[in-house]
Amino acid sequence: MRGARYGPDQPEIPAPFSVVIAFDMSRESATAEHQQAVLERPPSRGRSAANLFLLLFSLGVMLPPYLLIYPLGRGIRRPYAAVWYRIACRLAGVRYRVEGEPTRDMSVLLVANHVSYLDIPLLGALTNASFISKSEVSSWPLFGFLAKIADTLFIERIPTRAKLQSRRIAERLDGGESMILFAEGTSSPGDTVLPFKSALFGVVDILPEQLPLTVQPVTLAYTRFFNGEPLLESDRALYGWYGDMELLPHLRAVMGLQGVEVVVTFHSALPAQTFENRKLLAMHCHQQVARGLEHSLALVAS
Repeated sequence: MRGARYGPDQPEIPAPFSVVIAFDMSRESATAEHQQAVLERPPSRGRSAANLFLLLFSLGVMLPPYLLIYPLGRGIRRPYAAVWYRIACRLAGVRYRVEGEPTRDMSVLLVANHVSYLDIPLLGALTNASFISKSEVSSWPLFGFLAKIADTLFIERIPTRAKLQSRRIAERLDGGESMILFAEGTSSPGDTVLPFKSALFGVVDILPEQLPLTVQPVTLAYTRFFNGEPLLESDRALYGWYGDMELLPHLRAVMGLQGVEVVVTFHSALPAQTFENRKLLAMHCHQQVARGLEHSLALVAS
């Protein structure tokens, strides 16, 4: 599985789990970057094998009860799923520090930057939100099944269906759910925030005025190793999953590393109707997320 660009003008290349991500064609081989990073900081094969086994074992143990309680509703099964997300974070060596508070008392559209498949269990552990994914993921072995039972919203990447997709997102938000949008439409090494695609904010044009939409920008900053050493530019391919990187080799390496600290900043939530159009809303969210990333990385460098 490799990164895939979000858009009709790009080839169909699978993206991981329940995320819409992209491949920046301007970059040199991301696989080569990852291989070089692994050479400089070799992961432990023993730790990798043990953590991968425990990850699959925990999934095997927790999945049957989850399926049993599934008919009881999302309010019951979602906290249970959050437990497994935390287990996955721990086994992957993801230690997180949270700044701000996620909005929990109402449905909200969380707008975040995107660095890795690790963002999924991380945000799953910290929020009560569902992810948005391209429709192809629903047919994947295992990952498609897991995405379905995790209440993932699948959308088709066809411009003529953009309004329909936005309407489906609006219905979920109107029904009281919160959704997570990776607004760059792409993953990156995590040292910068790429421009947000305003088309992904189309839900703003669908919801009627009497149903205000709350939006909360979220910054994910991969800052340092477990030992406190800052992540250098050459280290970012160890945890960032982007470009032509293959999923399994990358995951195997991640599971053998000592771990990483991620600063998750929940910025102030605000009504989308505050802005005249979705482009201005997208611009505001990008500014908040980018400033959050700059702040977190600057603290590590100082």
